[in-house]
Amino acid sequence: MSILKTIKKNKIIPLGTLVSEDEVLNICNCLTEADIPLIEVTLRDKRVIDAIPSFKKYPNIYLSLIHISEPTRLRRI
Repeated sequence: MSILKTIKKNKIIPLGTLVSEDEVLNICNCLTEADIPLIEVTLRDKRVIDAIPSFKKYPNIYLSLIHISEPTRLRRI
């Protein structure tokens, strides 16, 4: 199923700031059980970036990454 069809079907996109592999695994398990194959993650600090590779264990989940809008803060990450 395409991402557009998936968004239309689910009508929601959960949003989170996940800062560890454990958090990623827990939320991905919950999303899988709830049949919600989408999540948007906010890049707030370096821990989030370090946790992103954990999503590879869940190829059935579409991952959207959003960044913070303050460029100087992004450089500090």
